[in-house]
Amino acid sequence: MSDPKVTRLEIHEYQWQLPNMGKDYNGFNLIYEPGNTITNTGRVLKLFTDAGIVGEYAGGSPAEFSTIPQFWHFLKGHSVLERERFYTEVRRALRQVARIGFAPIDIALWDIAGKLYNQPIYKLLGGYKTDLPCYASTYHGDHQPDGLLRHIGEVHEVGVVFGVGVGEKQGVVGKMRRNLNPCFAE
Repeated sequence: MSDPKVTRLEIHEYQWQLPNMGKDYNGFNLIYEPGNTITNTGRVLKLFTDAGIVGEYAGGSPAEFSTIPQFWHFLKGHSVLERERFYTEVRRALRQVARIGFAPIDIALWDIAGKLYNQPIYKLLGGYKTDLPCYASTYHGDHQPDGLLRHIGEVHEVGVVFGVGVGEKQGVVGKMRRNLNPCFAE
């Protein structure tokens, strides 16, 4: 059997409402904003093959999809198993635009490989780890130490690790160490 070839690409756009969410002062980051609702736009990319296998990717911003028309012609008709070749050539071709846009295609190609070999991606990558730790985080805007402390305590109760960066969170880290199990915050 020959390698499946890329035949077609579809990109679907959809929208959904996010209640109690807003944007921060610069309009980039999502923050918790009671009573506000924002509309988000998502995308699903589908990469079709002549073997009937469809690779999919969901997510991404408009920028991530903006360069796909520039390199789509290069993928069509080629083996889906040439991920490294695609990456190398597309990276070179898109060097003037910071190589934005290949990740959705790369993920769809990995999805196809997993479906083709009936294996999860971690096995295709070597299969070393079978257990992955779960980490928690928050949206920008959880700047109130008491609210953040409550959230950290809740995720800690179910065994989830919570990482806190330095800088503005130093006061929160100190409060965590005083109020929670000391080894949790170290």
